[in-house]
Amino acid sequence: LRFDHQGNMNSPFSSSALDHLNTTHSCYHHLLSQAFYTEVQFEYGTVAMEIDSSTSINEDLADTEGIRHAFRAYHRWVRRHYPEPRLPALQHNPDQLFFLAAAQPYCAVLPDLAKIFLMEVDEHLPNDLRVNSIMMNTPEFSRAFNCSPPSRMSPPHTCHVFQ
Repeated sequence: LRFDHQGNMNSPFSSSALDHLNTTHSCYHHLLSQAFYTEVQFEYGTVAMEIDSSTSINEDLADTEGIRHAFRAYHRWVRRHYPEPRLPALQHNPDQLFFLAAAQPYCAVLPDLAKIFLMEVDEHLPNDLRVNSIMMNTPEFSRAFNCSPPSRMSPPHTCHVFQ
């Protein structure tokens, strides 16, 4: 974001916009480092894994902002057309179904060694952490599922590029 299309240091963004983005990066890094620490067991022992969001932060923020804005667009559509009916025989309301549908493409069982590998080299978090990082940073998710703050899925502070 600090360089133009030819690679020259000439950002199209104002210094205040870049400062806001840096603040958001710091906020998100802090949020993830507090929320995600896991011990992964595999055939050779146990590996303690901490999130290093420096590799995935841009993708994480894009995912989170995408979900937030898609949810807002969905709500605008519902207001203009008609209220969403509840689906028969399901306990989830339409807002909850929105978030379940958003998470569903990431459903997968990863072998532990693959998870370790992905945390080291991929620009995305492993699927389970990716979904949880998006949802915990989305206040609309917390409201839809009645997550009581402060909790893992409803932290006291969330981080957003856009308001």
